[in-house]
Amino acid sequence: MQSGKYGSIIIESITNYNDYVSTASFATFVTIRYLYRKYERPAFQISFSLGYKWFPEIDQSNQLIGIANVFSCIGENVDLGFQYRYAEHNGASKTLFASQTHKFQLALVYPIDQIFNNQFEDRESILNLENNYIK
Repeated sequence: MQSGKYGSIIIESITNYNDYVSTASFATFVTIRYLYRKYERPAFQISFSLGYKWFPEIDQSNQLIGIANVFSCIGENVDLGFQYRYAEHNGASKTLFASQTHKFQLALVYPIDQIFNNQFEDRESILNLENNYIK
């Protein structure tokens, strides 16, 4: 067994999922999110995410992913969500995945948010704005 300069076993091509998860890789992911609140309640949110994964020991193999999300409040603690996901695979990762994929997903979300031992709400709460509990 040989080890590569990044400390993992040298895998020269990706032919199955075991090769994909065993080879050395570097990845980064960033998200930008905008949340609009109306009367202290989230009305809708939009987010954009971009990710990149590079396999340094396999020539010209990388992956790029872009995700766009939109969530809108449709009732008491119920959100309707829409997601578009684009993925592009180059080099050896094309043998395991398609060259390009597009996914559309629709979601119905019921978030649960519980805080224990919280005497005062956050600085932006209506109670704090009226009485200046937290400065």
